[in-house]
Amino acid sequence: MPSLQHDHEIVVQKWGYGHYGTFGITVFRMAMSKPLERGDVVVFEYPPNPAMDYVKRIIGVPGDIVTMRGSSLSINGQEVARERLNDTALGQEQYREHMQEKVYLILHRAASERLPLQPINRFPFAENCQYANGGLQCSVPAGHYFVLGDNRDDSKDSRYWGFVPQANIIGKMVYVTP
Repeated sequence: MPSLQHDHEIVVQKWGYGHYGTFGITVFRMAMSKPLERGDVVVFEYPPNPAMDYVKRIIGVPGDIVTMRGSSLSINGQEVARERLNDTALGQEQYREHMQEKVYLILHRAASERLPLQPINRFPFAENCQYANGGLQCSVPAGHYFVLGDNRDDSKDSRYWGFVPQANIIGKMVYVTP
């Protein structure tokens, strides 16, 4: 949420992302031949449990430095542009975020309700992330991606369990059915 609701179905482009299969069975894998960009929504095998598929938005690509302080997000020292919209009925702060040419909605809890960021477990390349003063800064390693959910404060994502290896990418979301 807010980009995907519980009753939405998505169409995922798998060709070009190196992870080919059907009905939950991987037929074969090969190197990715299509690039992924910041702002793309991807389906991937959840790194702590690859039997589960997750859907999140790519925020950081290999080599990026991702910084979060409160609800503010920066990539390589540049703050990601966003504009405040009306709050939701549940009192969440709603923003329109602009990443490259992609524009999408995100949600944040009120500042007083945010929990401090802490990793759930030790994860591969955890040394690339520093957690301090309620925020974090991560350097995305080669062959990996940093992902966030659009419902930022109610999403377990790279802030908590680490980076998504390129080999875990199943495909890129190309269409949402309402």
